[in-house]
Amino acid sequence: PHLMIRLLREIAGYLLGLLLFLGLIPFLMWLASGKPDINALFHSWLSLAGLIAIASGLALSVWAILHMRRLGKGNPFDAFGHELAPRTKHLMTDGPYRFSRNPMLLGVIIMLGGCVLLLRTWQSALILALFAAIMLCQVASEEKRLLKDFGSSYSDYCAKVHRLLGNQSRGLSFLIILLVYLAALAVGILVFRRLGPLVSNPILRLFYADVISTIIVWLFGLIYRNVSVYDPYWSVAPPVMLTFWAYLTSPNMPYLMLLIAVWLWGIRLTANWAYTFHGLQSEDWRYAHYRNEKPPIIFHLINFFGLNMMPTVIVFFAMFPALLLPEQPHVATPLSWLAMAVCLCATCIELVADTQRHRFVKQRKLPTEILQTGLWKHGRHPNYFGEISMWWGVWLMYVSVNGLACRPCLILCPLAMTALFLGISIPMMERRQLANKPEYAEYRKRTRILI
Repeated sequence: PHLMIRLLREIAGYLLGLLLFLGLIPFLMWLASGKPDINALFHSWLSLAGLIAIASGLALSVWAILHMRRLGKGNPFDAFGHELAPRTKHLMTDGPYRFSRNPMLLGVIIMLGGCVLLLRTWQSALILALFAAIMLCQVASEEKRLLKDFGSSYSDYCAKVHRLLGNQSRGLSFLIILLVYLAALAVGILVFRRLGPLVSNPILRLFYADVISTIIVWLFGLIYRNVSVYDPYWSVAPPVMLTFWAYLTSPNMPYLMLLIAVWLWGIRLTANWAYTFHGLQSEDWRYAHYRNEKPPIIFHLINFFGLNMMPTVIVFFAMFPALLLPEQPHVATPLSWLAMAVCLCATCIELVADTQRHRFVKQRKLPTEILQTGLWKHGRHPNYFGEISMWWGVWLMYVSVNGLACRPCLILCPLAMTALFLGISIPMMERRQLANKPEYAEYRKRTRILI
C-alpha cells in the first residue's frame, strides 16, 4: 500500500504540472490575447521561432523528468514547503542538471516563451513574466529544502550551476548571452511594429524599441546577478539598429559609408569584449564596486538608470545624426570621405590600444606595473580617445551633406558622448589606478589624458 500511495502521488504531481504548465497557462495567454484565430498565428517568421521554442522546451522538460525519475528517485516539486509528490532521494548533478538546477522549469519557460512568440501580444508576455516570477519564488523555497536534505553537496552544486541556465563553462556563458540578445532583438522588433498605429515618428518608435530591449537585457542581468550582461549592448545595438533603419528608409551613399564604418567598429569592439569575457560568473569591477558599496535599493537604482538605461540613451542620442542622414538623396562629398576616415581611424586606434593592453597584461610581472609604451606613452586612455572620435565621425558625416547650419544643435550628440567619458568613465578608472598602482600618479603628471 505504501508503494502504491507513493506511485499515485508521483503520478498526481506530474498530472498537476501537465495541467498547469501545458494547459492552463497557455489557455490564459490565448484568452488574455483576445482569443485570436489559431490558424492566423502561423503567418510570421516569429511563428517558426515560437514552434521551435515550444518543441525545445518540451523536450528539455521531458528529459529532466525522465532523468529525475530514473536516478533521483523522486520529484523536487514542493509547493512552498508542502510536499505534493515524493521528494528527491538523490542529488542530481548530471544530465540536464549539469547546466541548470531547474531544467524542468527552464523547459516550461522556454515553451511558454514560444507561446508568446506565436501570440505576439503584451498580455501573453505579462503572463509569462508573472509565471516566471512566481516560480522563481517557488524555486527559492524548494532550495531551502534541498539544502536541508543534501547540505554542503547542494551548496557546492549551487556555486557551480545557475538556478535556470549556466555553469562555469565560458562557452555556455557565450550561448546564454547570444540567446539574451536574440530575445531582446525579437522584443524590440515586435515593439517597433506594434507602436506603428500609436507613434507616427519612426525615430521615436525606434527609441522606444531600444529602451524595451535594454529592459530585457537588464532583467537577465538581474537573473544572473551580473550587470556585465549589458556590456555587449554598447557595440551590438548601433550596427543592428542602423541596419534596420536602412531597411526602413532609402539610404543614400553617405549613410551606407557610415553603416560600413559602424559595422567595423561594432565587430571590433564586440570582439574585444568577447576576448575579455570570462563567463557569467565574472562581473566587471565597476559594477561589483557599486553592488558591494551601496545599499541594495540604491544599487538597483544605479544599475537600472545609470549602468543600463543611461548608456542606451546616450548611444541612441549619439546615433541621431546618422538616423537623419537618409532624409535626402545626397551624394558623398569630400567631407563625407573624411568623416568615414575619422570613423575608421578611430576604430584602428581602439584596436591598437586594446591589443597593446592585452599583450602588456600577459607579459607584465607585477599587477602594479603601468603600460607606458605604444599609444599609452602618449595618452593615458587612447582607447577612450578612439571611442570618442568614432562618435564625432558620425556627426561629421551628417555635417558633410547638410552643413553646420542645418540643425546646429546636433553637435550636442558627440558632446554628450565626450562628457560621458570625461565626466564618468575616465575619472572612475583614474581613481582605481591611483589606488592600486603607486607609480600611476607620476605617469599621470607627464602624460595627457587622452592622446
